[in-house]
Amino acid sequence: MSHSTPGCYAVTMRLTLDPSRLLLISLGGCLNQHQREVIDYLAEENRALREQTGSKRLRIQEGDAVETFEGEIQKLIVELKISHMDFFHHSLLKIPPNYAIGATFQPHRADGNNYWMFQDLHEIGPAHLSGMHAGDLRLEVVGKPVEPPDQPTVRMGGSCDIIIEKLTGERVSQPLGIPRPKSKWHPIIRPRLVSSFKPEPDIGLLKAAGFPGQVGIDVAREIDDAISNLRECTRLIVDLRGNPGGGAGGLRLMSYLTPDKLPRTSRGSGRYGRR
Repeated sequence: MSHSTPGCYAVTMRLTLDPSRLLLISLGGCLNQHQREVIDYLAEENRALREQTGSKRLRIQEGDAVETFEGEIQKLIVELKISHMDFFHHSLLKIPPNYAIGATFQPHRADGNNYWMFQDLHEIGPAHLSGMHAGDLRLEVVGKPVEPPDQPTVRMGGSCDIIIEKLTGERVSQPLGIPRPKSKWHPIIRPRLVSSFKPEPDIGLLKAAGFPGQVGIDVAREIDDAISNLRECTRLIVDLRGNPGGGAGGLRLMSYLTPDKLPRTSRGSGRYGRR
C-alpha cells in the first residue's frame, strides 16, 4: 500500500501474514467458538436443572426427619439419572441394595400392580445367602410394602424379614441378615468379586461384582485366575450387572478385551502406562 504527503517521501507497506500465524488465528477463532458453545450448553443445562429441581427444593429443605431428607435426595439422584452416586446418612438407615445385600432390582408390573423384582444377586452376598433368586418379587420389608418408585433401600446391621413372591407364585417370608460394614464412609458388603463358569462347553462366563481399591491388585489377580480357567473357551460373556465400579482393577479386565497394547492415562497424574 502506497501513501504520500506533501514534502514527504512515498512509503510503501506490504501487509502479509505468515501462514503459521494465520493458522494460529484460525485455530484461536475455532477454540473461542467451541468455548462459547460449551458455555451456552452448560448455561442451558443449568437452567433445565433449576427447573427440574426447583419444585423439589422446598420439600427437601422442609424434611423434618433424617429418613425424609435422605429419601428425597435419593429420589432426586434417580430422577436426574446421575450414575455411580448415592446419598445416605451415617446412621446407615437407608442403603441401596447393591451395596447392602449384593442385589439389584428392576421395576416389574404384574396383575395391575408395581413390584420390585430381583434382577441380579452377587455370590455370597446377604441376599444370595438367604436363598433369594433372580425373578423373585420383593413385596414387604418388616411388614411395610415397598413398590416403585420408592427405592428398595435397607438398613445395615441386624436382620429383617422380607416377604417375597417366588417364580412359582408362592409367597414366603425369608429372614435377611445384613451385617454392618467395616467402614461407615464406604458402606458396602463385599460379595465374591469374580466368579466364572461354563454354561456351555465352549462358552465361558465371567462375572465381576466390583473393582474395589484404587490399585485393585486382589481383583486383578482373581480376573487372571478366571480367564485362565476359561482359556479353552471360544466365546466369552462378561457379566457386569450390579457392578458399582471402583478403582484400577477394571483395567485388567479391559486388557483382555484388546488385541494390542493401548496407552491409558491415570487421571490427575498425567502419567501413561501400558498393559
